Amino acid sequence: PSGVNTTYTTNSSTVYQGVSSLTALTAGELVEVGFSVQTGGVLLATRVELEPLPPGGAPQLQLGGPVTTAPAGNSFQIALVQGLGKGMSPTAAGSLYTITYTTSTTFSSTPQFISITNLPFTPTFSASTLKPGQVIDVTASSITGTTAAASNIVLDPQTISGTVTAVSTSGAWKAYTLTLTSGSAFATLSGATTVTVYASAAATAVPVATSAVPPIIAVGSNVRFNGLVFYNGGGFAMIAGVCPDAAPGP
Repeated sequence: PSGVNTTYTTNSSTVYQGVSSLTALTAGELVEVGFSVQTGGVLLATRVELEPLPPGGAPQLQLGGPVTTAPAGNSFQIALVQGLGKGMSPTAAGSLYTITYTTSTTFSSTPQFISITNLPFTPTFSASTLKPGQVIDVTASSITGTTAAASNIVLDPQTISGTVTAVSTSGAWKAYTLTLTSGSAFATLSGATTVTVYASAAATAVPVATSAVPPIIAVGSNVRFNGLVFYNGGGFAMIAGVCPDAAPGP
């Protein structure tokens, strides 16, 4: 909304979701781009996802941020981190927005996590499993003040940090019990003290664009994990999408 333009390049490895190719995109469409920084500061798009249109072809409006209140009466609140689309003010970041939904609202997880099968729990995301602390994207059909009517609600990847207090294996998945960093945003919003993190060999592979050595994670390791956080009825579980890194910061 501030008018800053960013240029991305693509190559034969760029993955397209919701659209067949770069040439199928048209000006004005709302996209989400995953990218890596190349030599010379070139931004290479690794993933381009076309955001879904609200019913009736209404203008695309997107709000993203962590959930701050549990659903009640078909609405909940988020702390806005980013708002996209006509009419979204760049100064709105940090504001609390009320999100309303109906039985027609679609709940889903971001398609960049393609394989989330054979887990020891069933990863579901719906109005009944949406909880404070989860990070979401909302495609809104309309926004009035700080209230947005959601047509699509998507669970987004987020980063949590803490100390590994147990490690086990469940099928093809390595399970880490992560005791959350006290005072972190997720711990504060969710009220949780631990999250079970599931990581597969594919999920924890080092990206080909780097030469980093994967860290050895053991009990006592202080790490960050990035992935999708689900509520499975008894607590929170994350499906890690990238390798964990470094000791958590403040």
